[in-house]
Amino acid sequence: MTELAHAAVGAAGELRIGELIGRTGRLLARRPLRFLALAAIGGAPVLLLSLPGASETVTWSGVWIALAVQTLLGFLVQGVTVHGAFQEMRGRPFTLVGSAAPCLRHALPLLVAAVLTTVATAAGFAALVFPGFMATTAWFVTAPACVVERLGPIASMERSAALTRGYRWKIFALFLIVGAAEQLTVQPLPDVLGGVVDPTVANLLQYGVQTLWSSVDAVLAAVVYHALRAVKEGIDLDQIAGVFD
Repeated sequence: MTELAHAAVGAAGELRIGELIGRTGRLLARRPLRFLALAAIGGAPVLLLSLPGASETVTWSGVWIALAVQTLLGFLVQGVTVHGAFQEMRGRPFTLVGSAAPCLRHALPLLVAAVLTTVATAAGFAALVFPGFMATTAWFVTAPACVVERLGPIASMERSAALTRGYRWKIFALFLIVGAAEQLTVQPLPDVLGGVVDPTVANLLQYGVQTLWSSVDAVLAAVVYHALRAVKEGIDLDQIAGVFD
């Protein structure tokens, strides 16, 4: 097992937040263009709505359709990213086509899982907000479970809930740290760039930063999934990802 494969797990079998983040960064640094390209594909529908003239021609129904497409596409992209991250962790070749093929074969369960987790999480946020955060942490590794273990949508959600049980507060803290960093670097951009660059350029720059964070989120899910299985089941990377061979 490589250093990247075990660095996030402490000697006592605990997840280490700093190492999870560091390991995610190291994986991204090894293949930045490929991971960023995947994230850019996932965010393309909403980007199109920010182009000049789009606000004048797109209806609210069009906005909601774009958001729905982005959610579904984002889950598929996360699945491809998970496959690529595991290939990198194992020292195997990671190509966009090679990682997309197995995910596309399992696309329907991924898409159904995306719908179920999105609706259930949204209901949690609409109810009392906090249940939405708890649902997010419980189902944080649904896509990796679906891709790696080739489970159905419900089984993937149940598997994610089982793996995260006992570690959800730590995952919640990780979620807050990464989310805060994302908000601090993405949200101020329109105000910072306003009046300095063309609005189209500003939108593209904001999209670029958002794409970076989307790739962080997707790789982080793979890293957390592997760390949870290593802690709770004591199995190594090749046993987890042997299904890809």
